[in-house]
Amino acid sequence: MRTPRILAAVMVVLAFPLAACSGGGGGGGKETSNLPAAAQLLSSGATAMTAVRSLRFSIDAGGQIAGLALRSATGQLTRAGNAQGHASVSESGTLVEIDFVIIGSTAYIKGATGGYSKVPLAVAASLYNPEAILDPDKGVVKLLQTASAARTVDRETLDGQAVYHVQAQLAQPVLATLVPGDSQSEQGDLWLTVSSSQLVKVSFPVQTASGGSGSVTASFSDFDAPAAITAPSS
Repeated sequence: MRTPRILAAVMVVLAFPLAACSGGGGGGGKETSNLPAAAQLLSSGATAMTAVRSLRFSIDAGGQIAGLALRSATGQLTRAGNAQGHASVSESGTLVEIDFVIIGSTAYIKGATGGYSKVPLAVAASLYNPEAILDPDKGVVKLLQTASAARTVDRETLDGQAVYHVQAQLAQPVLATLVPGDSQSEQGDLWLTVSSSQLVKVSFPVQTASGGSGSVTASFSDFDAPAAITAPSS
């Protein structure tokens, strides 16, 4: 296993919610009648996400995305930047399943065989900082605060809870952080809970390695659930 490249892919996993959310909010057009204004929903969402101390994430890249090794990932993340989970990444054309734990400035990576390998986070690309996801100046809060051309699409039910569906234009600088080489702003979709205004899902289109259309979707849940993330035994 090429640990530096795998670790960089894990950093993409952890940076994803940051990038996706940071550009959220938009697609222009008129607001649907009798629904809250998108600007208010995004503002309330930013306030709600500022208070989040931990969350669980599930990420899925639909298609072989150009410049993105990640295929899917699930895990838990804290505001301090500690994280643990499982990811599927493409390594030289082969799908690799890995478990990861991140404690402070150290990452632990485990492949299909063998134990965990301890690696400094500095080995990974510095662009991907796990702390950024819940960092109010860089992460999902920033995304909601900087969303543009947003409109409220509808009130829906997602995984059994009432949510507001908002479309928005996702800023190119944010997407470039998430998907290296992406040169265009994209219209994305965001879902925020009616009861708490927390962001529970974000999705946006990306270009596949073959030049076709793909998508990246992230879901968030279990906000502020206890997170006992510790270094694995050697």
